[in-house]
Amino acid sequence: MNVLALLLALAAPALAQNIARPETPAVDGIVVGAHVAVAVRALGMPSDVASLDTGHTWTWRTGHAELQAITDDGAVVRAVEDRALDDSEALTVSVDGKPVHIPLRGYTIARADADLNSVAGLSSRTSRLFGLERGRALLLLFDDAGTLTRAVYGDRGFITRLGLITSDAEAIKSLRYAAPKVRTTPASVANPSHVTIVRYQLDRDGHVDSVAVEISSHDSSVDEDALKQARRCTWLPAKLNNLPVKSVAFRMIAT
Repeated sequence: MNVLALLLALAAPALAQNIARPETPAVDGIVVGAHVAVAVRALGMPSDVASLDTGHTWTWRTGHAELQAITDDGAVVRAVEDRALDDSEALTVSVDGKPVHIPLRGYTIARADADLNSVAGLSSRTSRLFGLERGRALLLLFDDAGTLTRAVYGDRGFITRLGLITSDAEAIKSLRYAAPKVRTTPASVANPSHVTIVRYQLDRDGHVDSVAVEISSHDSSVDEDALKQARRCTWLPAKLNNLPVKSVAFRMIAT
């Protein structure tokens, strides 16, 4: 079992679901349960990819929102965060088999309580957690005035790992995962014209076991150059409870 799978199994043991059958896109073409390549086809290359303690994060900024997909080691999207930039941005979730449309700009606690009452879960003065179908959850965070500031949708285990559900803190308290960190990397390209997203398989010492193209630049020669660069990177290993462990990481390689 890989590290992210272990964290999920212990943080959310009830999260036994089939993620091979994707659902309707949660946000702007990002589909929870589908490979992140689906989001890349819809939104283009992300502006940033990082493997963090809380999961692999893929970030986009559109004309309407700042979007972040959190994936597992297989690059399958497990949660989506949406920060609206204008009034057109909205989230649609399924409640009791019916779609509920959530306009993210100006959405309030009172509106959330009315729209999603049948699936209400944990709540606090500035947050609401709703349990949805297929083991999914919707977490809404509000400011002191009761207006939405942050919306995260996806598998509850991954939302838990973001540290946003305080009641679940004890479930992962004993698991302290630190993602691998790049120690050295080849010199950056001044004016890159292509980007390839590479998957690294790292051993317990942080050595690169293998590299592979996760998202292609659509030019095989460019991808091969990116893999050559990737093999020259060195890493500090991931750690679980301060012990080195095998891990997976994703990076954008510009050429």
